[in-house]
Amino acid sequence: MKRNILVFILIFLISINVSYSKVPKITFKPSYGTVLTKTDVDNILNEYNLRHDFAKRDKYECIIDNSVTKIGEEAFDDNGMVKLTLSKNLISIGKRAFVSCYNLTNVVFPESLEVIEQSAFSYCLKLKSITFPKNSNLRILEWHCFHETLISEVILPKNLREIDSYVFNTPPLSKSKYSNNKYLKRITFLSSEPPKFTSNFTDLYRYNSLKTTLTIKVPKGSKEKYLNSLRNVMQSEMDKNPNSLKVIE
Repeated sequence: MKRNILVFILIFLISINVSYSKVPKITFKPSYGTVLTKTDVDNILNEYNLRHDFAKRDKYECIIDNSVTKIGEEAFDDNGMVKLTLSKNLISIGKRAFVSCYNLTNVVFPESLEVIEQSAFSYCLKLKSITFPKNSNLRILEWHCFHETLISEVILPKNLREIDSYVFNTPPLSKSKYSNNKYLKRITFLSSEPPKFTSNFTDLYRYNSLKTTLTIKVPKGSKEKYLNSLRNVMQSEMDKNPNSLKVIE
């Protein structure tokens, strides 16, 4: 009996590897310069006869060549990539660059990256994990850049200077099979100096409506700095929903 189970598991694992190996690996290089544009991406995917639109998203592994310093606006929108390897020299990711890449589950960002523009990874509905290197150059996270994802915890690097409105998913107004019930529950800031928060950094009313809390972890000795910075932009919301936000060291 045990032998039969082991044989079944082995066959299952082999079948996964075989199917995964059929997914092509594609390296993307700009036709000119260091900016990878939507036209570049479309042309390369067409060479492989891969569909990449709302109706059909063919699966593949995406490798961004190390010559790329910027990924342009909507370059990979509505895309079927299952794995993403970014350029080691990447500095910025443009607006909606990876919006609605439904098969992405995790992304590891290079140390060189400085800016993620608005809605860059919005509606990546399976995206659970993002990782920034300890010495990341990341400075700015723009509006909605990870909105409507499954990210529940994140660690943000020391160099972060600005975090815009609703960067991460907030709780739904009510639990429903039609809504994404995953949302940010814990955020860790590695810098002792708080970044610039916007007035709509998050929606504490939604946390309060589900009787849940957003926990913000900060370095030792910087709790009051973070609280003061948050109060500057959302004092009223914090007063109305006192149990929805917790800052710890």
